[in-house]
Amino acid sequence: FGSLESKLNDRQRENITSYDISTSLEFGKFFSQKTGLSKPKYFGYSETYSNPQFNPLDPDVPFQQALNSIDDDSRRKELKRIAQDYTKRQSINLTNIRKNRTGDAGKPKIWDIENFNLSLGYSQVYRRNINLEYDNQKDYLAAIGYNFITQPKYIEPFKKAKPFQSKWTRPIKDFNLNFVPSSFTFRTDINRHYGEVQVRDLSEFAFTQPATFNKTFTTSRQYSIAWDLMKSVKIDFTATNLANIDEPFGRLDTPEKKDSVRTNFWKLGRNINYRQSGSVGYNVPFNKLPLTDWINLNLRYLFDYSWLSGPLGSSLAGQPIGVDPSIGSTIQNSNTKQLNSTFNLTTLYRKSK
Repeated sequence: FGSLESKLNDRQRENITSYDISTSLEFGKFFSQKTGLSKPKYFGYSETYSNPQFNPLDPDVPFQQALNSIDDDSRRKELKRIAQDYTKRQSINLTNIRKNRTGDAGKPKIWDIENFNLSLGYSQVYRRNINLEYDNQKDYLAAIGYNFITQPKYIEPFKKAKPFQSKWTRPIKDFNLNFVPSSFTFRTDINRHYGEVQVRDLSEFAFTQPATFNKTFTTSRQYSIAWDLMKSVKIDFTATNLANIDEPFGRLDTPEKKDSVRTNFWKLGRNINYRQSGSVGYNVPFNKLPLTDWINLNLRYLFDYSWLSGPLGSSLAGQPIGVDPSIGSTIQNSNTKQLNSTFNLTTLYRKSK
C-alpha cells in the first residue's frame, strides 16, 4: 500500500493489526470523602502484529502461501511466530497515593499521614521478530515522599521591654527567633530496569548465541529544608544522593544471586553521586535605625558541593571490583558571597530639610 508517487520499496509490504486499551481510575472515589483518600491508577495494554508479505525465510514465496503449504498445525504456528513482528506493551501505575487533609484534620503535625505520598509503577515491552527470539524490557518504580510545611512562629523576647521602646533601640526590640523549620521535604526513588535480548539463530549450524542483558538498579534520596531562623535570616539546604544497587551478571536464577541483590538493597546500594547546596541570607537592620533607615542591605552566602564516584575496576587478578585508586573519585565545591544594597535617596533628602 502507498501513494501514487511512492516507489515500490517505499510502500508498506506487511499487514499490521493492533489494538490499544488504556484507562485511568481514581479509586479514592470508592471511599467516603471524609477519608480524604486519593489513589489514582493508570493501566495500559497494547499488542501489535505485523505479518510480512513474503516469507522472510524464503523471500520468493508469499507468506500466506508458505503457511498454507504446511499441513502440520504446530509447524505452521511456529513459522508464523518466527516470521511475525510482534510487540506487546503493558503498564500499570499508582501515582501519588496520599491522604488529603479534611476539614476536621486539625492543626498540621509533623507526624501526620497526610504529609506522606507513595507512587508505584511497572511497565513491560516485549518484542519478537525474524531476528529476535525475544526482546524483553521491564521497568519497576517505587517512590515515597514526605512534605511538611508550617508557618513560622517567632519569639520576640524584647518586644514589650520598656528599656527598648526607643526608636534607637528598635533592632533590639525587634529581635526574634524561630526554632522550627518552615518546611522539610524528603523523597526516595527506587528504579530498576531489566532488559534481556536473545538473538535468533538463522544459520545452518544450530548455534544458539547467549542472551545479552541490560540492567540498572538505582536508588536516590533527596532532602530539602527551609528555615526562617529569624525574620531577617533565611536558611535553605538541599541534598541529593544517588546509589547503585549492584547485581550479579545474567539472570537472577539462583538463591545466591538473589541474596546478593537483597543484601545490597538493604545496604542502600553503592553511592555513585552526591550533591548538596544551600544558602544563608541576612537582612542587615540598617532600615530600623533613624539615621540609616534609607539603606537596605542584604548579605547572602551560597555554597555547593558535589562528589562523583570513579569508575569501577580491579588492578589485580582475583581482587574484588572497586573504584580504581589510580583514578579515584571527583570532588567539586564552590561558594558565592553576595552583597545587595538599595538606597532610598528620597528618604535621605527629606531628612536633610
